[in-house]
Amino acid sequence: MIGAPYGVYPVGAGGYPGAGGYPGAGGYPGAGGYPGAGGYPGAGGYPGAGGYVTPLPGIAPGALFPTVVGAAAGARAGQADVPVAAAETFFRQLDTLKPTFVENSCPAAVRAITLAAAVHRDRTVSTNICIDEFWKKRTLNTIYPYATLQVLCAEDLTKLGTPDPRNMSQTWIDFVEALRQVYPVAPAGTTSHKIPSIEPTNTYFLDQLGYRMGTLDLCKSGPTVTVAYPAVQDALNKINKSYTAHVANMWNILNSLIIVIEDPDTKKDLVRLNPAVLQGSTLDYIDTVAKTAMKLIAVHYIEIEAIYTETVKALQPTVPLVK
Repeated sequence: MIGAPYGVYPVGAGGYPGAGGYPGAGGYPGAGGYPGAGGYPGAGGYPGAGGYVTPLPGIAPGALFPTVVGAAAGARAGQADVPVAAAETFFRQLDTLKPTFVENSCPAAVRAITLAAAVHRDRTVSTNICIDEFWKKRTLNTIYPYATLQVLCAEDLTKLGTPDPRNMSQTWIDFVEALRQVYPVAPAGTTSHKIPSIEPTNTYFLDQLGYRMGTLDLCKSGPTVTVAYPAVQDALNKINKSYTAHVANMWNILNSLIIVIEDPDTKKDLVRLNPAVLQGSTLDYIDTVAKTAMKLIAVHYIEIEAIYTETVKALQPTVPLVK
């Protein structure tokens, strides 16, 4: 781990989402509370990432946990080391899973790669919109990040998939409604389709929801479409900005639970529970952190889909001069 004065810090930065060992970009993510992506309001009435700014209990917005301060606070509050074996197991598992993060768990990376499948020397781009990895799924429960979020938002896992949406948290209900705003049902008789719709409109469970689409206008000439680069470049910049803010938010979440400090004798990094976890009710604290994390994840996913679909609707095919 590096960047110990900033708590748990992701290695790797720069470029488009997914660059480096840990997907992400930016200098020191997490330097400011829950900043939100900013500048892009999200779909319909659903607020953008900046709409969720709930500070965690006992943590001022923007608070960080430097090594010395964290150690001193832990000593006062009854500090708790995470067992070495547990920490080593966690990091080994994280290292094992890293290769799958971009492919299976990062909508921002999927959307960026789909938009810019190949960039040509004449500043045109071949896109894979017509073979979109998400849109070709029969049901939405096969989209890994969405399925994971649904499980996290279930109030009672034994009732997951029942017709009653009251089993799900409000965060999940808002998420599905926001997805429907991004992918609305086309009016009867519509012959022009720029993006698919999500149907049916009376359920909130992914295994009952799917993308419905005929041949999209942009895809009538074939599965691979070439478009001008500027529109795609603008979308990639928006996706990268949203993702950078999301990474900052998620590392703030992690830093609110655990911190990394340096052992003054061995100079090795130690994983330690954040002192705030031990003040008051630990269960209530962790529950609040979890709910905040789920809201931030849901908002980010909606923001990425809004950027992606608005871009797709505006794209016009062109003929590449040079490949």
